[in-house]
Amino acid sequence: MSALKFRDRIRIEAPPEIDPDTGKPAGGWTLVAEVGAKIEDARPGNTDATQQGLRLAHDSATVWIRYRDGITSDMRIVELTKRRRTLSITGGPASILGGRELEFTVEKFSS
Repeated sequence: MSALKFRDRIRIEAPPEIDPDTGKPAGGWTLVAEVGAKIEDARPGNTDATQQGLRLAHDSATVWIRYRDGITSDMRIVELTKRRRTLSITGGPASILGGRELEFTVEKFSS
C-alpha cells in the first residue's frame, strides 16, 4: 500500500451529543481522527437528478482511508486539502481490500 495513495487530508467528526432534556444538540462536532485519504469526486453524469423538471447536480465523492474502527455513517468529513468542504457520509463505510481500507461515499453537508 503506497503512502502516496492517501495524499489528501481529512478530519472525521462525530455529531454532537443530544441533550435528553431538550432534545437539542449539546455542543459541537467532536474530532474523531485526522487522517490521510484518497478523495475522488463523482462524475456529474452519475450524480445528477431531476426534480420537478430541473436538473440538479450533487457535490459528491468517494473517500478511501486506511482501516480504523469506530467510523459510522452519522459522522461527517471535513476536507482539509483541495476544496476544503464539509461532507456527510451517505454510503458505507465498507471494509475493502481484506480489511485494510474503508471506503465510503460522501455528499456536501447541509445542516
